[in-house]
Amino acid sequence: MTTKRKRTAKRPSTALVRRRPAPVTRPMLPARRPSKTELTLEQHVRRLESLSSTTALDDSIQLGDYGLTEIKLTAEEEQVLAAPILMQEIRVKPTGQVYLPHIVYTRWLNRAFGRTGWALRPASKPLLNNNTVVVPYILLVHGKPVAFALGEQEYFGNNRDQSYGDALESTVASGLRRCCKHLGLALELWDRSFGDQFLEEYCVRVKVEVDRDGKKTHRYHWRRKVDAPFYNEVRTGRRDVEEADFQDQARTVTPAAHYGHGDDPITPEQLRRLWTISRRRQRTDEEVKAFLALLGFASSREITRDKYETIVAAIEHPGSLSVDSLREAARRGEHG
Repeated sequence: MTTKRKRTAKRPSTALVRRRPAPVTRPMLPARRPSKTELTLEQHVRRLESLSSTTALDDSIQLGDYGLTEIKLTAEEEQVLAAPILMQEIRVKPTGQVYLPHIVYTRWLNRAFGRTGWALRPASKPLLNNNTVVVPYILLVHGKPVAFALGEQEYFGNNRDQSYGDALESTVASGLRRCCKHLGLALELWDRSFGDQFLEEYCVRVKVEVDRDGKKTHRYHWRRKVDAPFYNEVRTGRRDVEEADFQDQARTVTPAAHYGHGDDPITPEQLRRLWTISRRRQRTDEEVKAFLALLGFASSREITRDKYETIVAAIEHPGSLSVDSLREAARRGEHG
């Protein structure tokens, strides 16, 4: 009986087996030595600054090369930046927020660094968030970035009185105010207690009439006492008398003799009129107080009624306040 052999696959010849090539051994490279032309740290910084001046704006906020740096200010620059704000330059929004116009900050920085010694540069393209245009700005002083802030402004496409360019221009003012806050300029305006005091002494809360869905309703807005009334402001009898004072309209001044003794202190109405005229003539409080000190009055409340009109005439007349200006005001009063 014959048995069948089991067929097995033939093994390939050893000559046909591909052998893997032996690994090629490469000599180790020597350790890298610093090149003589390698940039130093200072040269890297200069290169980044040169690149930052040519960086194109994109849709994202990338500080990157704009790292804020420290600069040494001169004593004169520090003195200008540390100057106090003037009360007559402060403005108030209808909501009661006090602020300084951007022209005040512009002149402030011009006095400190010169017209071309500073610049406000956008860090990216404008971003539109709902109805708010947002632009990041960097404040450069002597070519160095020192502050970063966002400028914002509401924008509505159906508003015929405001174009998109107007909204972008308003973001410059917003960004400048916020950058100046980081420099310590006008920090009083960010103090709630200072704002409340300014509202109490220099502003008035008035009622205005607004139209809501065809219905007349009333709201309350803030404005400075020396500013003109709102077009829709609801006037009262007493406020009409005050506004005549603030806007320098025709008014009748009661003679001092009518009050009895001329050496009595002036009334609150006279005191309010004095400071209203002083702010309208853009005189600082320190200037008026120094002038009153020359006349022997430690406070404006101590002004006597017989000298009141002469002092007011001197404050209202152009020029510096001095004893000579008081004499000139008295002379004009005698011949007028």
